Amino acid sequence: MCEWDDNLLASDASIADLVGRYRAYVDGMPRARRHLTLHEGHLVYTREDE
Repeated sequence: MCEWDDNLLASDASIADLVGRYRAYVDGMPRARRHLTLHEGHLVYTREDE
């Protein structure tokens, strides 16, 4: 939900810092491979950097 649209993620002060850090993490990835990197191992394993 963080990746798509601000309207999909409820505005909740208790997670605002976490959402901000996640978005900064994603923004730091090369755009051309971002989707592949974010979904590597999806539903199979957790990446070490997660």
